[in-house]
Amino acid sequence: MNWVFWVLAIFGFLIGELFTTSFFLIWFAIGAFFGLIFSLLGAGDVIQLTVFAVVSGILILNSHKIVKRFVYKNSNEVKTNVDALVGKTAIVLQKIDNRENRGLVRLGGEQWSATSYEEDLVINEGSKVEVVKVEGVRLIVKPKEKEKGDIDV
Repeated sequence: MNWVFWVLAIFGFLIGELFTTSFFLIWFAIGAFFGLIFSLLGAGDVIQLTVFAVVSGILILNSHKIVKRFVYKNSNEVKTNVDALVGKTAIVLQKIDNRENRGLVRLGGEQWSATSYEEDLVINEGSKVEVVKVEGVRLIVKPKEKEKGDIDV
């Protein structure tokens, strides 16, 4: 195939990509670029089309990983809703005891049911805990390590 075909294909796919809401035609444009390279190297039509198809196929099958790596590379993703609670400090209002299936903490003016991250660990009232994860309406917590400036009450 003539190199002009591949140049037109590249631009066609790139222009088409401008009108789509997802990264899809870009992978065909990259495949066409490789077809262009093989055309300039003098490869036959079958080889050019095979290279185009293989490169485009590989990129399409891996596009989610590729896009995710570049789009979210250094993003400071804002945590919302319950995801924002992870890492926050809460105060134990009722002893947390997983064996008795009880425990209550206050976090941000709200009361939450809580369990200990460590199965056998009992955490007493008044202790500071750190939220490790949220499961439904229950916080999974661990004792907060004392930081410089913390005062024992």
